[in-house]
Amino acid sequence: MSYENPDVPQDVNVARRDPLLEFLRLAAGLVACVAVLGALLYLAGERLARVVPFGLERQWVGDRVLGLDLVVAPSTPGRTPPGREIEPYLQRLAEGLAATMRLPADMTIRLHFADVDATNAFATLGGHVVVTRGLYARMPSENALAMVIAHEIAHVRHRDPIAALGGGDASFGVLEFDA
Repeated sequence: MSYENPDVPQDVNVARRDPLLEFLRLAAGLVACVAVLGALLYLAGERLARVVPFGLERQWVGDRVLGLDLVVAPSTPGRTPPGREIEPYLQRLAEGLAATMRLPADMTIRLHFADVDATNAFATLGGHVVVTRGLYARMPSENALAMVIAHEIAHVRHRDPIAALGGGDASFGVLEFDA
């Protein structure tokens, strides 16, 4: 018994339509699939990011304050740099507020003072909260300052900074001021 390959019909592997039109349809389908997948990841990213354990987030960030280079003006000899006197006071205030806000056991707040004119306060990754000199100077009372700090601690508690990185708020790279 011998075997011979049959003749291949002439229309095998030949598009019945215009090959360019068929390519464009396939390319459009691929782009649509990638867009849908990207949109799903973008929308789900916020929820997924909030699941990251706070301890892991804190480990990733360490002592760095993301979103601001904490510039401390050079001090003159014998004089404390700006903010070094205020920062411990702000930290004590934040610790007192955090104690009443039912934070998870591993969630700690680290307050920083930024020597900049902007009237702002914000929370960033790893439980870091920044208060600027401009905001500190405009606060009429300790109670007003405590309300701003409590607001920022609530952002940390609800994991808003890491959710912003997860896709729920793509503008995290651009500082948005909420003070």
